[in-house]
Amino acid sequence: MRLHPKLLTAIAPALIAGCLVSTAALALNPPTDLTVPEPPANSAPPPPSGGSGISAQPLPPPPTGQPLPAPTPAPTVVPGATGAMPAPAPMPAAAQPPAEAPPPSIGADLGANLWLGSDTSRLIPLIPQLPAPVGVPALRDLQLRLLTTAAASPNVPAGSDPLLPLRAERLNAMGFADAALALAQSTARQAAIDPRQQIERALAAGDTEGACGQLDSAQGQTQGPPLPPDPLWFRARIYCQLARKQIDQAEIGLDMMREAPTHDADTQNFLAVAQVAAGDAKPSSIKQPIATGDPVLIALMKLAKLPMPASATVGPPKPVGAAALAATARDPAQPLLTRIDAGERAFALGLIPADELAALYQQAPNPAGDPVAGLAASDSPMTRAALYKATAASQLPEIRARLIAAAMQHAHARGDYFAQAMLYARFAQQVNPARNIAWFAPEAARLMFFSGNVDRGGFWLNIVDTSVANPDLARTAPGLRLLASLAHGHAVYTSGDPVAAWRQATGAGEQQASRVYAIFAGLGQRIGGWNGIAPITQNGSLASQINAAALAGRHGETVLLSLIALGGDRIAAADPASLSSSLGGLTSVGLQAEARAIGIDAAIALGL
Repeated sequence: MRLHPKLLTAIAPALIAGCLVSTAALALNPPTDLTVPEPPANSAPPPPSGGSGISAQPLPPPPTGQPLPAPTPAPTVVPGATGAMPAPAPMPAAAQPPAEAPPPSIGADLGANLWLGSDTSRLIPLIPQLPAPVGVPALRDLQLRLLTTAAASPNVPAGSDPLLPLRAERLNAMGFADAALALAQSTARQAAIDPRQQIERALAAGDTEGACGQLDSAQGQTQGPPLPPDPLWFRARIYCQLARKQIDQAEIGLDMMREAPTHDADTQNFLAVAQVAAGDAKPSSIKQPIATGDPVLIALMKLAKLPMPASATVGPPKPVGAAALAATARDPAQPLLTRIDAGERAFALGLIPADELAALYQQAPNPAGDPVAGLAASDSPMTRAALYKATAASQLPEIRARLIAAAMQHAHARGDYFAQAMLYARFAQQVNPARNIAWFAPEAARLMFFSGNVDRGGFWLNIVDTSVANPDLARTAPGLRLLASLAHGHAVYTSGDPVAAWRQATGAGEQQASRVYAIFAGLGQRIGGWNGIAPITQNGSLASQINAAALAGRHGETVLLSLIALGGDRIAAADPASLSSSLGGLTSVGLQAEARAIGIDAAIALGL
């Protein structure tokens, strides 16, 4: 993974400085029987139910000086831990230092008290362990929220937050280069303690008012001479006077500069440009292009409406890494095939919205024949675009179901299920459950549970359950009942152990089954004859660390450790103890909906 040059420059000093700084398993309920009813005749599709993912609207900002209150969960028992402990109530607002120069939030904020109770020295080695990039939607959403929440690090001096550059680096690794750069720039602003640096950076950013305010403050704090004997202070004072239309005062300083015995190139250029800015000369009086890196002179040239020097007009660095995928997809100079390929990969990582990828698909040529046959013959970006266009244009439910099923079948084979599910769930919502397309019911139910439309998923599951004469559908029923149980939050089956039934129907291994049990343990759900005991955690393991952080009420640390333990796109390989403790820990710190969404994604990744 490569960093933007500008981002690397911005965060490197703070990275060095940072290196020097020294659940809930809820009460288990007995199984609940649920018979999913048939949909009423000619009923309209129920609206999709929303979640609290990255597309959620940011929370309204709190009043000045008042951080958002953290949720206070009920007393819980963390999986793998002994004894119950009520999660501590959040500390009063006064106990938490205010966040400084917060970057724009991408998703719903996790609260200004996020890191309360944790040691910064403990967090510093953990943040670089966050996986990146991340294609599992629920994990990516929560990780973005963790990295972009404006919460100050605990027990660090104001203006020197060592977590900011680490968070920026992980955002960049995930492909969110703009958010990373904003965070890195806030790091640079915090590091600027020297007034000279503050003035230079304000001028470079075009903030004349801020630069001149800093200059006024610095001058007011000096004793004896008005300003230190530094050419920058003298030139900056003249610049501010010209910017404030104080021409007479500026002329006094310019006369003093002219009377100096020697003039370097920057001084000569400054005098020439100042004459233009003061109205004493025309821009045409500047005969030669000015080459300079002096921020005061560059700001003065901008004030005089002169062409900027080459050093001041360098464009932004070219995106690299995952961010380059979004840039390529948006570059009209690139071939369409290249743009679609990059767009698909960018969409899978959450870097572009579905509508943007759909717009690229719409530019592809219309399919000459059956798009399903074309996809089967050659699974390529162009054939996937043709299949998407055909699905969007189809009106008959049977045809649309056939196209969706083909797209999802190939997505399973490619390991690209989550991205394609996010694309095609909108079309599956428009297909009413019906017995004449019972063959589509398993995939439709899975898409509905994944996208949050639990009721409609239940209608499709009912069709699977009542199609006992079809052995292919019967094999999918146990896994879908497990998925439905996760989506509903309680058991959806008649009797027996659905995990054992799923293993028998699919040939799943013991380790896979252990992970499925662990998901239910972490979410506090009891299934079948299973006794509800969480997997054993080893001392010192990530699972045990999650338990300890959750029991102590260290919210941010619990989320951070859980994301590391779940492993991003390797969530299907997470050990059972990590799965259970992570989901239980997230639940204990008030992120029940997020834990459930992660559990559903994990179950799908495991083959449910």
